[in-house]
Amino acid sequence: MLDLPLLETLKILSHLSKNTVVIQSSFTRDAQGQILTDDGALRMIYAAANAPVYAMVGRNLGQGFVKGPIPAFRERYLLAASLIYRILRGEKTANIPVQTAVAQHAMGYDWRQLRRWGISEDRMAPGSLVEFKPPSGSDIGGLF
Repeated sequence: MLDLPLLETLKILSHLSKNTVVIQSSFTRDAQGQILTDDGALRMIYAAANAPVYAMVGRNLGQGFVKGPIPAFRERYLLAASLIYRILRGEKTANIPVQTAVAQHAMGYDWRQLRRWGISEDRMAPGSLVEFKPPSGSDIGGLF
């Protein structure tokens, strides 16, 4: 829909046929040259769409899309901390091998959107993360 103004795109998204999904990558400028922050445009898209929205980039999980890849920030931070620790303990950097492998991105799902669109958690791939799911009674029973 790159050749449409944002408002026209939102109108189309609000009247999609059944069994439709929306796949978004980014949105920073519409056909009229209107510039928006990526996050601002995406929030409008998520709110307007009458179908589930799947993201190509998962940094906005919790803003309205169902699923997207979650960057492996935690793994990268832990790896960096481990390397810093080794250096601070006196290990020579020449003895530390260069690490170029990047952890594969897990798929993140917004539990609220799964429920909204009637998508079962059973359909998710192994290793997927479900965020924003309220704790069950068994999860919080020992806290009180």
